[in-house]
Amino acid sequence: MKNKWWLFGLLLVAACSSDGGDAEGNDYTIASTPLSGKVDGKAWAFVSGATDAFLSQGESTWFTTLYADSVAKCGGVPSSSQPEILIQLPRQPGTYSLSLSQNATFAISHPGSDSENLVATKGKLTISDVTATSVKGGAHIEYDANNTVNGQFEAMVCPE
Repeated sequence: MKNKWWLFGLLLVAACSSDGGDAEGNDYTIASTPLSGKVDGKAWAFVSGATDAFLSQGESTWFTTLYADSVAKCGGVPSSSQPEILIQLPRQPGTYSLSLSQNATFAISHPGSDSENLVATKGKLTISDVTATSVKGGAHIEYDANNTVNGQFEAMVCPE
């Protein structure tokens, strides 16, 4: 009887910790096309991105917002209320699995009602190039079927 409870506990832990992929996120392929997909069940396509100097000070990552609208300068505001993707971008090139500590948030505003912040822990992030003015990479981010994006992006690095 003892062995059955041990096996049940082991299976329960495995079921609760599974995210549909391996620990490295290797089953998430990043598309070579511009970042796009669905956010809040509607088509979403990356247009611009920027780091936030204040929220990034002294960190090993940049707090970054990816927009479906044009933001021409640091501290700029998009001209529409399109959903945004908030993500911590590592300052070093490499490949990173999304997890509880390295995640992305689908920030969705609903006119006249509350906003939603959907924290995605499934997917993969690559940082391919980092300069003093920009960070380039790719991402495959999944929350659910209505909130998933995949592809390449470039965000401006705002001075700290």
